[in-house]
Amino acid sequence: MKNTNKNRFRSGIQLYALLPLILFIFSNCAKDTNTAISKGTAPIKVNIVGTEFNTAAGIGLKASNSKNTAAISSNRTSQIPFNKDFDLVTEVSAVDPATELILKAKAATTNGAKAVAETKDLSPNVKYKLAVYDQSGNYVTERDYVSGQESNAQALNLDGGNTYTFVAYSINSASAIPAITFADPNNKTLVGSHLAINGSDDFMYFKMNMQVSGNTDNYVGIVLKHQLCQVTTIVDASQTGYNITAVSAMYAPHNSSATINLSDGSASGTGTAGSVNVAFPTAIDALMVTGTPTIINANSTAGTLTVGAITVGPLSATNLVPFTDLVFEPGVKYDVKFSLIPKDIYLVHAGYSAGRINGQIWLRHNLGASGDPDVLASSIAGNYYQFGRKNHVATGTGTATNSNWNTSMAAASAWNSGSEAAPVKTTNDPCPTGYRVPTEAELRTLISNTVSSQSGPWSTSRYASALILTSKRNKSVKLTIPAQGYWNYKGLTNPPFDPDVLLNSGNMAIIWSSNGSGGVTYLRSRTSNPTAHIVETTDNRNKEWGFNVRCIAE
Repeated sequence: MKNTNKNRFRSGIQLYALLPLILFIFSNCAKDTNTAISKGTAPIKVNIVGTEFNTAAGIGLKASNSKNTAAISSNRTSQIPFNKDFDLVTEVSAVDPATELILKAKAATTNGAKAVAETKDLSPNVKYKLAVYDQSGNYVTERDYVSGQESNAQALNLDGGNTYTFVAYSINSASAIPAITFADPNNKTLVGSHLAINGSDDFMYFKMNMQVSGNTDNYVGIVLKHQLCQVTTIVDASQTGYNITAVSAMYAPHNSSATINLSDGSASGTGTAGSVNVAFPTAIDALMVTGTPTIINANSTAGTLTVGAITVGPLSATNLVPFTDLVFEPGVKYDVKFSLIPKDIYLVHAGYSAGRINGQIWLRHNLGASGDPDVLASSIAGNYYQFGRKNHVATGTGTATNSNWNTSMAAASAWNSGSEAAPVKTTNDPCPTGYRVPTEAELRTLISNTVSSQSGPWSTSRYASALILTSKRNKSVKLTIPAQGYWNYKGLTNPPFDPDVLLNSGNMAIIWSSNGSGGVTYLRSRTSNPTAHIVETTDNRNKEWGFNVRCIAE
């Protein structure tokens, strides 16, 4: 038993004595194994994962006419006067980048052959360059690639075990890729590497450091990050009901060229400082128009957006400046949407259904009518009034005049004791509280701010035809004026002017103005002259006619 224990003790001492030798052998074997893995030729395989924009720190956009000028973090909406016809509602939003691409890029770099190359957001055939620098920042080599055709590029082999800086860039073009220029061609370094690009080039950049391994494929997963601001401009006129047929817009300032510092991808605007036009479709006829994304290359943190010209339906405007201090972050994508909101709307004013056109508020019915104002029926046939009189002389559906007929003419100021420019409603005015008979100037303004059309057969059918005055700003807002004709008078030069017959029922629409000095004026549309127009007559006897009245808000 004792001998056995001694033998075991002796064997343990011998094993302990050999332990350093065993560890030395294993250590050297390990070194040889690591050297075999890390040294040697290191093939570089490129995976394009996609492209992305930066996340906006805040939307620094201030509307020149907006009371609220504080920047907000994600979306900003303001409503400012565009002109007398529209309000301009502007919504600015920064488009968040697809952050999942970052995770895919890491997977492509670390998982080797398991990574799957993607071209999401990077169109096929787009050219990009990969430049390689050593650990000291010295230029090593470069390769040009075409998205989707990477296997056709010249093989890129580096030295295993070394750490390199990989820089990739593109201008998102299938035809061009800028060349690298060096501050010192005899001493090519990353710090001294630059590019010259056009100011409207969509420059994208990628940089990473990686130690490569020999005798195995090394995967570089590239996410190209946009370095310049990109703005998509949208003009929306859908609420007007009219198509946009022409539009131009520009951002300023914008530099015609830029110099890229390849060590960090930063851009410095160079060349001519001016503006950049938004590229809208050349043939436009739509409620909404979207421009091609605009690259903004500017050193300035403030700029303007100018709408050079815009045509919406029958209206046109030029040289509109909705913003004077735009602040967009480089590398962030924005959507700028301009919605034209017409001020012409339907509303209830002073208790009555009305339509606002160019700031004027009109009753939707002729005085004395009811029912749906846009459905041609007897219910929208209004009463008939002689000039300057408060009471109607016939109803819209009556076949004769009533006892209110006046055989003598009213005074010129019977409805308006003021002037045409500053009318004053009188007690003879038949319109309800808050409304009055319109002046000639107001009727002319109504005509100039609407599109005239006729509905119905315009024949002898009494309730089937009407003049339609449609707002030029909002196609859904219109005034329907039935073609009721008028009650005539009979008599000689002097009163009494007795009532006569109803004339032109079904083929003439007529409404009074309050102007009666030296005669009377009225709005008319008839079969032979369908466009709404003003008729002026110097014959005071014509005050005896019985016309319809369409009231305007005071």
